[in-house]
Amino acid sequence: MTDRGHRVLDHTADIRLEAWGPTRAACFEEAVRGLVSSFAEVGDAVAAARIPVSLGGAAADADVLVALLDEVVYHLDVDGVVPVEVTLSDGEDGSVTGTFG
Repeated sequence: MTDRGHRVLDHTADIRLEAWGPTRAACFEEAVRGLVSSFAEVGDAVAAARIPVSLGGAAADADVLVALLDEVVYHLDVDGVVPVEVTLSDGEDGSVTGTFG
């Protein structure tokens, strides 16, 4: 297994997503890529714009992950934007910041 990546597995009436990385932020980036890969083939697409992402700290990792994936769905539904690039970093307070592109 590589040090970072994701895979999407079929699950009853849904999908199951596994993501891994050497850091919390890298794992979250892979989770976003995995979610996007479940509904779009982005290939060599290049982002036309950057969307800032900022999720508050002090929440459990699972809650931050759900909020992050909700951001993907929000921008897809509201803005018609499919994130083809994602860059995230961890804040000292447990926050996650970065961009979708």
